[in-house]
Formats: sequence, structure tokens, C-alpha cells
Amino acid sequence: MSPKRSLLLVFLILSGTLSHAQTAICGFDGIHQRLKKDAVYAAKAELAESKIRQKATELATFRKSMHNMSVQSGSFYEIPVVVHIIHRTGDANPGSASNPTDAQIQAAIDRLNANFAAAPGSGNVGAGTPIRFALAKRNPDCGSTTGIERFNGGTVSGYDTYGVSYPGSGVSGAPENSIKSLSTWPEKQYYNIWVVWKINAVTPGSSFIAGYSSLPYIGNDYHIYPAEGMVILSQQMNGTTPTLTHEMGHAFGLFHTFEGSDETDCPANADCSLDGDRVCDTDPVKHLQGPCPNPADINACTSAPYEAIQKNIMGYGSCLDRFTPGQSDRMTATLLAIRGGLLTSQATVPLPAQPVKPSSQVPAGIAKSGNTSNVGPCNITLGNLSYTSYGYNLDGYKSYSDNSCNIGTALYVASDQVLNVTTQTNRQVCKAWIDFNNDGRLSDDEQVLDSQSDIAAYTHSATLPVEKLNLAVKNTPLRMRIMADMLIDPDFTAGSQLLFGQTEDFWVSIDQALSVVMEAVSASMKNNLLKVQWRTTSETNSDHFLIEASADNQNFIPVTQVESKAENGFSHSPLQYSISFDGNGKLAAGLGLIAFLLSLRPRRNSKKWRFALSALTVCLFITCNKQTVTEAGKDDQIRYIRITQVDKNGEKQYTKVVKIVTE
Repeated sequence: MSPKRSLLLVFLILSGTLSHAQTAICGFDGIHQRLKKDAVYAAKAELAESKIRQKATELATFRKSMHNMSVQSGSFYEIPVVVHIIHRTGDANPGSASNPTDAQIQAAIDRLNANFAAAPGSGNVGAGTPIRFALAKRNPDCGSTTGIERFNGGTVSGYDTYGVSYPGSGVSGAPENSIKSLSTWPEKQYYNIWVVWKINAVTPGSSFIAGYSSLPYIGNDYHIYPAEGMVILSQQMNGTTPTLTHEMGHAFGLFHTFEGSDETDCPANADCSLDGDRVCDTDPVKHLQGPCPNPADINACTSAPYEAIQKNIMGYGSCLDRFTPGQSDRMTATLLAIRGGLLTSQATVPLPAQPVKPSSQVPAGIAKSGNTSNVGPCNITLGNLSYTSYGYNLDGYKSYSDNSCNIGTALYVASDQVLNVTTQTNRQVCKAWIDFNNDGRLSDDEQVLDSQSDIAAYTHSATLPVEKLNLAVKNTPLRMRIMADMLIDPDFTAGSQLLFGQTEDFWVSIDQALSVVMEAVSASMKNNLLKVQWRTTSETNSDHFLIEASADNQNFIPVTQVESKAENGFSHSPLQYSISFDGNGKLAAGLGLIAFLLSLRPRRNSKKWRFALSALTVCLFITCNKQTVTEAGKDDQIRYIRITQVDKNGEKQYTKVVKIVTE
């Protein structure tokens, strides 16, 4: 299907006020159809889809094992966002036609968050999704930022007259990659949004493209689709339209509800996890151009009443007002399986008083520039750090990434720490250093990993003993460097030029004591009531606790959040915590129901948004017109609990996993 044909088929009324004026449409399908013709993209798409399906199944299984419970939801995954406003020449002052004010941008982000939270009056009466978006507070150079940048797009030929040329259309306008080259922040640390005055394309009638974003298939290979993110019109970034929410749905894995259909043909529906929009609680549906059908009208694709599919935010029309639980699961699964790098970023947390000291050993570019051997560190775990990278060429031919401002972990000298680094291709040597004395130079005696692989896919491991950690400068962000190269280059140092590989830097803070000392953690089931208890003997800078549950002791999902009882986060006296869930899925033991409230600002110095919402129903509902999911068996029941303590800087500390005892 050609991009032009896709645009003709994808009418999306993103604002009910435009029925007799210009009609906003979504530019997603045209770009997706064009990219699918690329064999490399198609292969990555299939790989990404398999990961998303697997994670979505885990989420659905978890929910069933919790008896489809309604739980209080307060802690959300937080995504750092940077907004690049590309205004026309002459519109340099915020508030001009192509240059929204900071307040307008914040209003758009607020509406996006309210939509994802399914907050009252937000425009989403359906399922909430535990994802929150926040403007960045740190830029890639470790300086303070508002998360909003402004650039004169008139420096790019054609922009002032035509705007951005819709990718693949061949029409007049500034090339998309030229606009994005004005400013792009690292895609693993920030979600990039480019605000433009016009997206120039051939569209039907009086319609115009309001925005477009890409599916996260290129999360494994950012260079396939240059500067991955969202492009959206300036007039859509003011908090009055759902365009931003719709496009963010695409960014987190959602298709249009009518994916695979047109005005006359229904989408395939042999397997709801593979066909159509890949979501099993959205009925198959044709393009619904014109007024929204009544719920009792017959859906030609199911021969049953529409009920609510015509109101889905990922459809089109003037009555769009809901996500489904299945869509929420898919967006969350996409974040966890594909966009997990965004979860490791601390870009939404204000800068520490003392950032990581600059390195005197800045790596030079690799000798074999442009190689496709994909050498370099991939999955990295240490403390609370769980970072995913992909090697030199699959990271967009980046030989050096300095993540030391936003990505890292706190370590505690109470026990030995284990560093794991996975390399994926070829036989590689992997090394790591930590600047323990914080002098800005990584010396030989600060090396903590030196490992060679005898197979292509290999995990390099090293133990950091307490004795070595005790020698470090304490409570200060220190630089950690990880390097990997072909085995033919085994003698490199922290300042060497590599041949084929890659270097990545992170921050590590080695703290003298745990911020919170927890003990007596227990979980018991009696008379269909799950009770979780724990005690803290001291708390320092403590913010809240997450109760996480698992059926297999591997995949843990947050169930609810409990605020710290410590005054201002500090306590030197024992504090007792207890929370219960009944078998019908209701929180008991003093939680009660929380009134519907929505705070549109996060707490100062807190990484996580605090929504005080009523119970967020996470029940799984599958309509009779889609294939059902097999009921969870005994092996899917929740058996394990762990508690994660989160401090006011967003740092996490985990308890040991405890098995639920049945009394």
C-alpha cells in the first residue's frame, strides 16, 4: 500500500471541533507501510513483535494470577521527554503561531498523562496505563534544562514556506532528517518530540497531517529510522486535542484499531495476537469515516453491536474516549521489552549537587569505522542498573556513549557486588573500570573486569568485593567505563582507541550504608487474604515502597505503592508496614478507596509522579468476537513477593524475594 493510499484510508478526526473545517489525520500508516518494504526493518519488526507478545502474555498471566484484582496504582514508569520546537523565521518569541509557550507544552504533557492514567474528565473512560511522561531536567551534557528547546527552522531550506516534507512523499519542504539534525537527544535516555508548524503532504480533501510517530521496531537499531521519535504540529501541543496521546500510542506499540482493513474489507482475525491491531480485546473493525456509530449499530466485521470499539483512541472519529486493558498491556509490554532503556534514565531527576567528574581519557573513534561486526557491550547489570545496548553498528555506529549523567546505579558496601556484561557477536574481550578515587582518570588498579569470550554470545562477569568498594570515595557519583572489542585486540586500556568495538560510560555511587534497612519481610495467604508485612529500622531520604509480585520468581510486576511513614523521609526508629489484598482483588487493611484526584506536578526532587487515583481496574476483558486467552492454571498463581524501596532521588533498593506462605 502506498503512503498516499494509506493517508486516504486513515482519516482520524483528532478534534471534534473540525467537522466542518479542516480535518486532522494521522501520518503513521504511510510511514509504516514504506518502512515495511525495507527487509532489515521487516526482520526487526518481527523480532520486536515476538518480544512484545511474550511480555504482554506475561502481564496478562500476572493479572489473572492476581485474580483480576483492582489495585491502587500510584507508581508509574516515568519516561523522560524532550520537546524540540522548530519555529518559523520571525516566530522566535514563545506564543507566536509556530512557537508554543512553555505553559502550552506543559498543558499538552499534562493531558497526555491524564489520558494514560484514565483520570476523571481526561477524555479516557477506559483502561489506565502505568506510564507517565515528564519533561527532562537534565540535558545530555549534564546541564539543567526545562526539557524544551527552540530552534529557527528557517535555517533549513524550504521550512518557512512548506514546513517538513512528509517522509516518502516527495513533496516540497524541509527534509525530515535536516529538521531533526537541528537537535536530537540520545534515544535511549529521552523520548524526542519535534514540534513543527506544518507537515506538507498530499492529503484527501481539506485534511492535513497533525502528527506521526513510529512504532518502536527500530528500538534495536535506531539508525534505520533517523532520530526516532514523534513529529507533531504546533497547534496540537496545547492540551486541547488528543493528538499527542494518539501518537504516543503508536510510539508504544499500538496500531490503529482498523489495522489491515479499509472502507470495504475487514481485517483478518484468525489470531488476535497476530492479526489486525494485535490486541485481543478490540474488535475487528473497518475504517469508520463520518459520524461515530451508535453502540447498538451492527459492526460489519463481527455481525454484533459495536458496543465501544468505535470510541477507541486509536481509531478515528469525534467520539474517541478510551483505551482497553489489552492496549494498556501492549503499551506496557512495549516499554519493558523494547524501550527499556528509557527506564534506566534519570533525566527527569534534578542534577545532583556533584555530577560525575569529566574524564581525561575521552575515547577516540574506532579504527575500523563503519564496520558491521556489531562489537561492543550489550546487556549490562550491576546493582539496580539493568541496561540494554546493542553494539557498535546496531547503536547507530556510535563508538562512544557517555551515559554518566543519566544512567547508573548506587552500590552499598554491605556486600560484594556483581557486574555482568553480555556481548552478542564474535569472540570479544570486555573490560571495565571504576574511578574509585574520583580523580578523573581510570588507572590500571581501578580495573574491575577483564574477560575474554570463547563463543559469540557470552556474559562477562566480575565480582566487586567489599574490600575494594570500601576504598572508594563514598556517596559521590563516580565514572564507570565498559569497553569491548574483537579478541584480536586484547591489550587495550581505558584510554585506548578500539579497532571494531564500543565504549560506554555510566555513573556509580558507592554508599557507606543502605538508605533504608528493612527486615522481617513476610507474605502469607489465609482465608483468601494475602498479607505482606515488613519493618524498617532506619530510613534515609526514603520516599515510597513498591510491592511487586511474581509467579515464577523471575518476572516481577508492581502491584501497589506504599508511602514511607518516615517524616520527610528520615527515621531512626523502627517503623512497621502492613498491606493486605483479598482474593476478590480489593486492597484491605486500611488502604480503602482513594478519592479521584490528580496532581499535575511531581513532588520536588522526586522521580516518580504521584497520582492519587481511585482503584485502577486491571481486569482482563476479552470480547466474544476475539479469540479468548486460556485461563491461568495453577502454575500461574502468584507465589513470590518482593519489596522495592525508592528514595527521593528515584534510586531503588530491593529486598530478598520471599515465598508466600499459605496458612
